[in-house]
Amino acid sequence: MSSSKTLGGVQAETEAPLRIQTLGGFHVWLNGLKLGPAAWGREKALHLFQLFVTIRQSGVHLHKEQIIDRLWPEADLEGGDRDFKVALLTINKTLEPERKPRTEPHFIHRHGLTYGLNLEGVSIDADEFEHLIAVGNQAKPSDERTAIACYQQALALYKGDY
Repeated sequence: MSSSKTLGGVQAETEAPLRIQTLGGFHVWLNGLKLGPAAWGREKALHLFQLFVTIRQSGVHLHKEQIIDRLWPEADLEGGDRDFKVALLTINKTLEPERKPRTEPHFIHRHGLTYGLNLEGVSIDADEFEHLIAVGNQAKPSDERTAIACYQQALALYKGDY
């Protein structure tokens, strides 16, 4: 269900609490509202979130130093740490504006000094695409109709490279 309603760089859209489009452009919907560039505040916050989305399938979280090396390679230790904290705070405020202070964020998990994306309540088009292809491949030998339907749904999701 789409809407043309726009508020401060946020445009209405659809379904899961956090829906992420990675195929053919990076877009994020939170509770049905499309988050525009202004919603992220800082470009590095968006880059950090994109990094979390990209590494999600590895099943591991990245150490803070690895993140700083990737996103702020020119920064000294103190500056990189500060920039990381600001970007992380911005992500958490963007994705969970109603979260109470001193409570754990839902979407960005921290384990010691490692960080990653919690996939609970998150829908990612690339994951849906891969799932549909796998189901289609599995159905193909015995149920061609189901396989074709899965492939058509996958094609509808594909809007370009990740």
